[in-house]
Amino acid sequence: MFKVYNILFLISTVVFVVSCKTDVKQTSTKTEPTEMELRSGEALAATIDGRKLNEWQELPEVKTQKEKELAELRMKYLQKQGDVSAYLNYARSYLSVGRIENAIDILDRAATKFPNTADVFYWRGLSAFTGRHFADVNDDLLKTAQLLESQKNYKGILPLHGVDSILDPTLQYNTYLTLGQNFQATGDFENAGQMYEIIGDFSTNPDLWTLTYYWQYQCYARGSRLKEAQEILAKVDKTKQTLAPFRAYLDAILFWRGDIKESQLVDINKKPSNAEEAKDWLIKSYAVIVKHMLNNDEAMAAKVCKIIDEAGYWNQPAAVLAEADAARLKNISIPTTQKINLSGSRKQE
Repeated sequence: MFKVYNILFLISTVVFVVSCKTDVKQTSTKTEPTEMELRSGEALAATIDGRKLNEWQELPEVKTQKEKELAELRMKYLQKQGDVSAYLNYARSYLSVGRIENAIDILDRAATKFPNTADVFYWRGLSAFTGRHFADVNDDLLKTAQLLESQKNYKGILPLHGVDSILDPTLQYNTYLTLGQNFQATGDFENAGQMYEIIGDFSTNPDLWTLTYYWQYQCYARGSRLKEAQEILAKVDKTKQTLAPFRAYLDAILFWRGDIKESQLVDINKKPSNAEEAKDWLIKSYAVIVKHMLNNDEAMAAKVCKIIDEAGYWNQPAAVLAEADAARLKNISIPTTQKINLSGSRKQE
């Protein structure tokens, strides 16, 4: 079992692939714009290959509530400059509506003012990952890991809300999970696997273990840990009690094992109509991509990647990873390599 205390040595010695917005080679063939490219409005972020990412579809009442919350948290932030939670709440609210650069800007200020607060670097790392700034993620999450070394069962300054309040992960769990996803997005399945192994050390309830097995299997099976991947499939009980918000992860595992068919798992062509619907759909649809990749069916994998891309719910980890898979299938590289900066400071371009 990989031990958590080895993490600083592991990350400090690895050289990994990071993202940059590469220019796609021009060809004489014109293609029709995708649904996402046809959307109008402010570009909130950019894809790996430089296309704009716009606001996703929300239920009207949810959108109204988020806008109200953002305005309220802005006032609290302005009034409580000495309170780190005011920075974190404001940044998290920006992140929830896809305003990545705004969130990072607030967290940059927080990092200067509260340089020893793990939460600041976690949320900045998560924001960078969501915004496809892969080069910045590991520095921030390494800093988070360093600051959390002496803290056990730490849930973070911000109260867990939504399904996270049910899942009840520690900040350590979320930190190593995002590290794994970032390594995977850049094509480093070996180090991604190490991060996904570590989250097992912080899996303290059946639902956390279900998530852990989902992330571990899809990484191990695509890397060099096939025996361990098969062991995960063997140990999962199809009658396992999993709470409804996390059932999609279990169903995906059962699909990989062959217990259920794709038609029973998800209709990938029935795109979600709001962000809440998108959560389960993306978890399951990404499982379909993984299955096609394992079967060496790159054409079908690329097709599902495109469907996920066009659905527009780009802030979810599965959508980020599907986009990264699609880029590699198109030979769009994420070419620059950088060593991790142990100070945790952000790199300057």
